[in-house]
Amino acid sequence: MTGHVLIVDDNINNLRIAVDILIHEKLRITTAKCGADALKALDRNEIDLILLDINMPEMDGFETLKHIHNKPKYADVPVLFVTSHNDDEFLERGFQSGCVDFISKPFRPTEFISRIKTHLALAVHKNNLQEIVEEKTVLLQKTIEELKASKSAKENFLSVMSHELRTPLSGILGMIELLKMPELIKDKNEIIGDLEISAKRLSRLITDVLDFSTLETPKASAYCTPVELEALTGMIEYQSVSRNDSNVDFTVDVSSDVPKEMKFDEKSVLKVVDCIVDNAIKFTQDGHVKLNINFNRTTNKEGKLYFTISDDGPGIKEEHLEKIFGKFYQIDSGLDRRYEGSGIGLAIAQKIAFSMDGTIRVESMPNEGSTFSFEVPVATEVESISTSDKKNIQDANLLIVEDVPTNQAFLSRLLSLKNANVFIAAEHKECFEIMGQKQIDLIFMDYMLPEMDGTEITRKIRKDGKGSEELPIIAVTAKADEVSRDECIQSGMDGFLSKPYSAAEIFAVLGRYFNMDS
Repeated sequence: MTGHVLIVDDNINNLRIAVDILIHEKLRITTAKCGADALKALDRNEIDLILLDINMPEMDGFETLKHIHNKPKYADVPVLFVTSHNDDEFLERGFQSGCVDFISKPFRPTEFISRIKTHLALAVHKNNLQEIVEEKTVLLQKTIEELKASKSAKENFLSVMSHELRTPLSGILGMIELLKMPELIKDKNEIIGDLEISAKRLSRLITDVLDFSTLETPKASAYCTPVELEALTGMIEYQSVSRNDSNVDFTVDVSSDVPKEMKFDEKSVLKVVDCIVDNAIKFTQDGHVKLNINFNRTTNKEGKLYFTISDDGPGIKEEHLEKIFGKFYQIDSGLDRRYEGSGIGLAIAQKIAFSMDGTIRVESMPNEGSTFSFEVPVATEVESISTSDKKNIQDANLLIVEDVPTNQAFLSRLLSLKNANVFIAAEHKECFEIMGQKQIDLIFMDYMLPEMDGTEITRKIRKDGKGSEELPIIAVTAKADEVSRDECIQSGMDGFLSKPYSAAEIFAVLGRYFNMDS
């Protein structure tokens, strides 16, 4: 638990008790003895949560809260009233004034800490979602403006995408409003679950729009890394589950002759499979989608990996088969269509497959389902770290170089779940200072940073020597285009994750370098 808490109470003993309860939590605490002092403290600090006594001289808690809400910066900061009153009329007045919860006096430490943790977590989640929406909206507006010059197919695409994007955006903003309502606090897990569904849908749609640029660029260079079969299938299953909110039964069957480790462009392969599986699930809706993975060895060091995705959806008419990989092509188009989507997923999949010297094709009959086949060359001679040589994750020192506090909080919390030692740097000076004090085992490096970006920091680390040549550095960035990925790799980074990334992706990266089962 992290954050900055302001405690306001005119009784010094209550302040001491509250501070004593929270002293062992990872919180920054500021105290104030009256409403006026509280307002001054808000002007001087970045506060994440406020504990506000009601019965105070001169300015009581209700009046103080009214002044707090008049400050635009703190209009949405959660305020918890601290009081010995518990009658319904008093509680109703508190909620109507804008508080999100009550903490009763005398304090019960377990309840006291639990309520603070809950509201800090909700505040971080809400702020993170709002930031994502704002960032993605700016990118979306820029992309839409660039697409407006196109003709009929693109015009239809934009019309459909406007509807598609507003739907999850409306869900996100609506659920954020519900999170602000104290009477619905008991439903927070369900609300957060709905938020996650809408956020993932919005993220996927925006990714498709941004990936459109790959259709207009020359063949991108493949970035091949060692890939564990178990991690690959795990990511495929995770991606399918995260989008499958229908009654589709998705299964993965891996042939026994597929090598346990191979070398290929994992990100690109996952994108192609993701586009095809997403398409199959979307059109099947209620039935079965099956992914078969097979392998054919061509030499002692090489082979071809085959992905076959079959569904029992409505199938595709013959006149559509030749067009289905075209840009913006949708069999079911218009705002009255039954199926969601951007209409460029399969076009992107084909372009990426070709960039890896792979192939993609489809066989289908109306009312009999469809089968998509994707094959890609892979290397089978892989230098990997054996499990016995890997350091236990609990003994690892992990450094996050990231300047956005919400991103710091999300990633650090994920890494802390594995009991790793986590250090955070907001810019290059802090990064080098930490590296001078600690033996760092892996770095998650943001691309866009103040003064010195992630690629320049990486080059300086690599030039430093002292074993830094072997230090794993993983890019984590919102610049998800192929050019940015190439820049990161050329600077000396060892991997690339585009934002927003998932817990499964982070843990898959850690599994390459550390023993996760210890």
